[in-house]
Amino acid sequence: MATVRFTARFVEEPDGTDWAGVKESPGCFASGHDFDGLKETLVEAIRLCLPDGVELSEPSVERLGEARILVTG
Repeated sequence: MATVRFTARFVEEPDGTDWAGVKESPGCFASGHDFDGLKETLVEAIRLCLPDGVELSEPSVERLGEARILVTG
């Protein structure tokens, strides 16, 4: 199975809400009240944005610096 990487821009709002938009899939985004919650919703959002028949199995999410996160699956 090939490794697919998605890069998401991570933003923390003044109210404490975190959100991320996926660079490779415009319109694919997620939000959460903390980074752990954001990771869960981001992985689900990416799964929903994938074409039929393409699966994201056992993804890992890393925070790279303050502005990006990387999803590998």
